[in-house]
Amino acid sequence: MCWILSSDCAIVGLGCNVKPQTDGTNEVKCSTAAPSPSCQPDPNNPGSYIRTGSCAGTVASSCEGDGSLATADCASFPSNKRCEDGKCVPTGTACDRNTATTCDGSQVVLCHDGFVAKVDCTALGFAPCVDGLCPRPAGP
Repeated sequence: MCWILSSDCAIVGLGCNVKPQTDGTNEVKCSTAAPSPSCQPDPNNPGSYIRTGSCAGTVASSCEGDGSLATADCASFPSNKRCEDGKCVPTGTACDRNTATTCDGSQVVLCHDGFVAKVDCTALGFAPCVDGLCPRPAGP
Protein backbone atom coordinates (compact mmCIF):
# COMPACT_ATOMS: atom_id res chain seq x y z
CA MET A 1 0.00 0.00 0.00
CA CYS A 2 1.19 3.53 -0.76
CA TRP A 3 0.02 6.30 1.57
CA ILE A 4 0.25 10.00 0.72
CA LEU A 5 -0.96 12.45 3.39
CA SER A 6 -3.00 9.68 5.07
CA SER A 7 -4.60 8.62 1.78
CA ASP A 8 -4.15 5.30 0.00
CA CYS A 9 -3.33 6.00 -3.68
CA ALA A 10 -5.13 2.80 -4.77
CA ILE A 11 -8.44 4.04 -3.34
CA VAL A 12 -8.58 6.70 -6.04
CA GLY A 13 -7.24 4.37 -8.74
CA LEU A 14 -3.66 5.63 -8.75
CA GLY A 15 -0.34 3.88 -8.45
CA CYS A 16 2.55 4.82 -6.22
CA ASN A 17 5.78 6.25 -7.63
CA VAL A 18 8.89 6.38 -5.46
CA LYS A 19 11.71 8.63 -6.64
CA PRO A 20 15.03 8.36 -4.75
CA GLN A 21 16.48 11.75 -3.82
CA THR A 22 20.17 12.70 -3.69
CA ASP A 23 19.97 13.12 0.11
CA GLY A 24 18.96 9.46 0.55
CA THR A 25 15.26 10.13 1.14
CA ASN A 26 12.46 9.17 -1.23
CA GLU A 27 9.90 11.41 -2.90
CA VAL A 28 6.63 9.49 -2.90
CA LYS A 29 3.63 10.52 -4.97
CA CYS A 30 0.45 9.09 -6.40
CA SER A 31 0.43 8.79 -10.17
CA THR A 32 -1.54 7.17 -12.96
CA ALA A 33 1.65 5.79 -14.45
CA ALA A 34 4.65 3.80 -13.27
CA PRO A 35 8.20 4.13 -14.59
CA SER A 36 8.36 2.54 -18.03
CA PRO A 37 11.20 0.26 -19.11
CA SER A 38 11.36 2.24 -22.36
CA CYS A 39 12.29 5.45 -20.47
CA GLN A 40 15.98 5.98 -19.77
CA PRO A 41 17.25 7.15 -16.36
CA ASP A 42 19.05 10.49 -16.40
CA PRO A 43 22.67 9.79 -15.37
CA ASN A 44 23.12 13.44 -14.33
CA ASN A 45 20.03 13.54 -12.11
CA PRO A 46 19.50 10.39 -9.99
CA GLY A 47 15.85 9.41 -9.70
CA SER A 48 14.89 11.36 -12.82
CA TYR A 49 14.45 10.24 -16.41
CA ILE A 50 15.46 11.75 -19.73
CA ARG A 51 12.50 13.47 -21.38
CA THR A 52 12.17 12.06 -24.89
CA GLY A 53 9.34 11.76 -27.37
CA SER A 54 8.42 9.81 -30.47
CA CYS A 55 5.53 9.32 -32.87
CA ALA A 56 3.87 6.28 -34.39
CA GLY A 57 1.54 7.81 -36.95
CA THR A 58 -0.71 10.15 -34.95
CA VAL A 59 0.12 8.51 -31.59
CA ALA A 60 2.50 10.57 -29.46
CA SER A 61 4.61 8.89 -26.78
CA SER A 62 6.85 10.75 -24.38
CA CYS A 63 8.92 9.83 -21.38
CA GLU A 64 8.20 12.16 -18.51
CA GLY A 65 10.67 13.25 -15.84
CA ASP A 66 9.28 10.65 -13.42
CA GLY A 67 9.90 7.82 -15.90
CA SER A 68 6.27 7.37 -16.85
CA LEU A 69 5.44 6.88 -20.51
CA ALA A 70 2.59 9.13 -21.60
CA THR A 71 0.76 8.29 -24.83
CA ALA A 72 -2.03 10.08 -26.66
CA ASP A 73 -3.66 9.65 -30.05
CA CYS A 74 -3.43 13.18 -31.41
CA ALA A 75 -6.09 12.41 -34.04
CA SER A 76 -8.69 12.06 -31.25
CA PHE A 77 -8.31 15.72 -30.18
CA PRO A 78 -10.37 18.61 -31.63
CA SER A 79 -7.12 20.34 -32.61
CA ASN A 80 -3.38 19.57 -32.53
CA LYS A 81 -4.09 16.36 -34.42
CA ARG A 82 -0.57 15.83 -35.81
CA CYS A 83 2.29 14.18 -33.93
CA GLU A 84 5.78 15.69 -34.02
CA ASP A 85 8.66 14.75 -31.69
CA GLY A 86 6.29 13.01 -29.29
CA LYS A 87 3.93 15.99 -29.01
CA CYS A 88 0.52 16.74 -30.47
CA VAL A 89 0.94 19.84 -32.63
CA PRO A 90 -1.34 21.85 -34.97
CA THR A 91 -2.16 20.18 -38.26
CA GLY A 92 -1.82 23.33 -40.33
CA THR A 93 0.91 25.95 -40.48
CA ALA A 94 -1.00 29.03 -41.72
CA CYS A 95 -1.28 30.46 -38.20
CA ASP A 96 -0.52 29.65 -34.58
CA ARG A 97 -1.89 30.28 -31.09
CA ASN A 98 -0.32 33.74 -31.10
CA THR A 99 -2.28 34.80 -34.20
CA ALA A 100 -4.68 37.60 -33.28
CA THR A 101 -8.43 37.04 -33.73
CA THR A 102 -9.79 39.76 -36.01
CA CYS A 103 -12.90 40.76 -37.96
CA ASP A 104 -13.69 40.68 -41.66
CA GLY A 105 -17.09 42.34 -41.96
CA SER A 106 -19.55 40.33 -39.89
CA GLN A 107 -17.11 37.40 -39.69
CA VAL A 108 -14.65 36.63 -36.91
CA VAL A 109 -11.29 35.44 -38.30
CA LEU A 110 -9.42 33.04 -36.03
CA CYS A 111 -6.80 30.33 -35.96
CA HIS A 112 -7.93 26.75 -35.36
CA ASP A 113 -5.48 23.85 -35.51
CA GLY A 114 -3.06 25.89 -37.59
CA PHE A 115 -5.66 26.93 -40.18
CA VAL A 116 -7.28 30.35 -40.62
CA ALA A 117 -11.04 29.99 -40.14
CA LYS A 118 -13.87 32.48 -40.64
CA VAL A 119 -17.17 32.27 -38.78
CA ASP A 120 -20.10 34.54 -39.63
CA CYS A 121 -21.34 35.95 -36.33
CA THR A 122 -24.73 36.96 -37.75
CA ALA A 123 -25.36 33.43 -39.08
CA LEU A 124 -25.05 32.23 -35.47
CA GLY A 125 -27.53 34.82 -34.17
CA PHE A 126 -24.95 37.31 -32.88
CA ALA A 127 -24.31 40.88 -33.90
CA PRO A 128 -21.58 41.48 -36.52
CA CYS A 129 -18.00 40.92 -35.40
CA VAL A 130 -16.38 43.61 -33.21
CA ASP A 131 -12.75 43.47 -32.03
CA GLY A 132 -12.46 39.79 -32.95
CA LEU A 133 -15.59 38.76 -31.02
CA CYS A 134 -19.19 37.90 -31.86
CA PRO A 135 -21.18 40.18 -29.51
CA ARG A 136 -24.70 39.59 -28.32
CA PRO A 137 -27.30 41.33 -30.45
CA ALA A 138 -28.81 44.53 -29.07
CA GLY A 139 -31.81 43.83 -26.88
CA PRO A 140 -35.32 45.22 -27.25
